[in-house]
Amino acid sequence: MASASGEDGVVRRLGRAVAQRLGTRLTIASNTVLSQVERAGDDASRMPAPAADAVRVACFSPYATWDIVSAWEFTVLRALARRGCDTRLLLCDAVSPMCDLVWVDTSPTFDRCLVCQNRATAAARLLRHPFEWISRYVDAADRARATEWAASLPDDGLRDACFGDAALGDWCFGSMRTHFRGPRLDLADPRVRLVYRQYLAGAAIAFAGCRTWLQSVRPDVLWLFNGRLSLTRVAFEAARELGIRVICHERGMVRNSLRLWENERCSQYRGRREVALANTGRPLTPAQVRDVVRWLGDRRRARNYNRPPFLQKRRPGAAQSLTAVGVSAEDRVLLALTSSDHEFGAEPDRNQVFAEQHEWLASLLDWAADNPARRVVVRFHPNASPASWAAFAERVPQLRAAGDLTSVARPTANVSVVPPGNPLDTYALIDTCAAVTTYGSTAGIEAAATGKTVIVADRCLYHGLPWVQSADSPSHFRELLDRVPWGEAPKVNPEVAAGGMRFVWDYHLAPSITTRLVRHPGINYARTTYRADLPAELAYGRDAGLDRITDVVMGRRPVYDPRPPADPAAEQAAVRAHLAAIGMPSPDPR
Repeated sequence: MASASGEDGVVRRLGRAVAQRLGTRLTIASNTVLSQVERAGDDASRMPAPAADAVRVACFSPYATWDIVSAWEFTVLRALARRGCDTRLLLCDAVSPMCDLVWVDTSPTFDRCLVCQNRATAAARLLRHPFEWISRYVDAADRARATEWAASLPDDGLRDACFGDAALGDWCFGSMRTHFRGPRLDLADPRVRLVYRQYLAGAAIAFAGCRTWLQSVRPDVLWLFNGRLSLTRVAFEAARELGIRVICHERGMVRNSLRLWENERCSQYRGRREVALANTGRPLTPAQVRDVVRWLGDRRRARNYNRPPFLQKRRPGAAQSLTAVGVSAEDRVLLALTSSDHEFGAEPDRNQVFAEQHEWLASLLDWAADNPARRVVVRFHPNASPASWAAFAERVPQLRAAGDLTSVARPTANVSVVPPGNPLDTYALIDTCAAVTTYGSTAGIEAAATGKTVIVADRCLYHGLPWVQSADSPSHFRELLDRVPWGEAPKVNPEVAAGGMRFVWDYHLAPSITTRLVRHPGINYARTTYRADLPAELAYGRDAGLDRITDVVMGRRPVYDPRPPADPAAEQAAVRAHLAAIGMPSPDPR
């Protein structure tokens, strides 16, 4: 044994020595190649000359250090240049004292802005696109005025703060929700007020810089990441103020994909909802149904995500999950699914039926108290932060929530509360329950796709659609709960399932554009697959996904392609086959 152990030690030391020597040589070689590519990228003459009547495309990329953004943005810019467009790129150089890439639970380094600028420069040079810094368009007076304005605001005036005509308090609110990841901002907390003032000062400076830059460049379209966070929001608003068309982009709903919004931020849904409404009565083709079924299955198995999956791949089985919340497959259960609203709760079209999500929960638990024979399981969204969980527990005393993020709580005999950190299988509850109520979670759409009754409590992206039951007021919400046929065995409705599946296709899958030129080997990491020094693959006609994106940016194609007619009978057969495959056979059509 000693000899074997000694031999293992020698092998490990030898392997470590080889790895160190080889790793050093590989690092030197890669740095040498990178520096050569970067230097080549400084040659502006390598960019194609724009046509005389070129479409002028501007891109403000304040988060270019995040390659899941820059790989897409710079690839599309280069492709647009090859299509004859006049492309301009603006990067951020410490324009704001607070950054959207920093959250309350992170510990940023003192030199984070220098590191970010270095990485953004490397990304732009690697993909060979000239750029400018936003500070070129911000003078000392702009900075001083913005800083003094933010510092002089009263504590109770931060939320509604206006810098001239710019509603910066509202524009920065989304960043504040993301930064603290809670359902409500406590402006009595000095730390919250400090961060808000920093965001406001940075937004005021960036707004002045973006407006000056856009007036100088005079683009036809602004190519912009999401439009929701503070710096991209001010660029979005500056462009719209100047009458400039904006195409926002964000990750799609499948791996290696991108979605687009025209004159909307990624947290808005008017355009997609209109498409979904227009297609409500149009059946899917069998191939589209197969794609939707595959996506639904991937969601259940926590795979093919374009973001970190909220549910763990390894989680308790269906029987264990039901036992953990104290229900059986024979119980008539109402499943309540909360939403992770720290990103989208700042939009003015949310929280219209109930003022906030916790009021919906309070109403639900009051209904449960009045109906002790009904079983209720509240499943908190797995992406809810500890701060959000604590805030819900504080504002809804009926929860009597557990003190941690994992333990199932039983505040009353007929209510179980599953906190965000508990790994149980949400889909086991969806499959078993008699009905689902949700505040707007994507899981509500998935539940509808199984043919289940879904009661929507907030004016979310699918509120008011014919395949869900939508509450218009707190009292109407209780009426909808009472109407569920609790005395009968749960039934699935194939028409509801078809409606949910059509929505999945129109809202999530059809708009998610993939290309072989940008891939996501990691959840928050993207890489390009073409050679930066040989951009022939970016030419029009070489990649359908890239062509679709550039066509939308150039105004040659709509963001949402119309869905062609399909055979209703074929869709019905495919939907019923899907329901049977997941153990929910629907009644035979009569």
